[in-house]
Amino acid sequence: TVDGNVIITNTSSTRGIFRNDSAYDLRLGGGVNKADGACISLSGGTRGGGTSTAKGRVEIFAGGDNYTAQSQITGDIVIGAHWSGGDQTILHLDSSNSAANFHGSVTFLGASHNVSVTSGTNIRGSNHLFLQGDASYVQIKSPNNYIYYDAVSHNFRKEDGTANRLVIDATDATFSGN
Repeated sequence: TVDGNVIITNTSSTRGIFRNDSAYDLRLGGGVNKADGACISLSGGTRGGGTSTAKGRVEIFAGGDNYTAQSQITGDIVIGAHWSGGDQTILHLDSSNSAANFHGSVTFLGASHNVSVTSGTNIRGSNHLFLQGDASYVQIKSPNNYIYYDAVSHNFRKEDGTANRLVIDATDATFSGN
């Protein structure tokens, strides 16, 4: 039963809503299956059988078999908000290079979380990079190597940031004495 409009002119060749009986999912696709174009897959409770992680899974894919390399896919995945006054991108997943670009803050809720850089070397802030441990401390650790601080001036400040305790610049190290 459909209450409202559903217009699909051809589900057998270029686009459609279809059920993949072997995968137990419902798909909204730009082609006849996931390989033919972008699609959204809504998995049922029996997909994959047993303890499969595919049960109840939502998948969003850009691209399709018409592309020979990931870098050719320019149809990115964008999650955002649209209202009468405009649009705002919240998350942009760049299909060509596997980058996730957040537009705004990323907040981890709960007691404990890890952020890992597995193959890269940098965490960067284009203007400021602010690390803060509100409840306890911030630890910078390199147990088997060196820690480098590269800056024009190094300022070790009072806990509220109002006064310098130690300033190290190109020529001097100055202690505040209090």
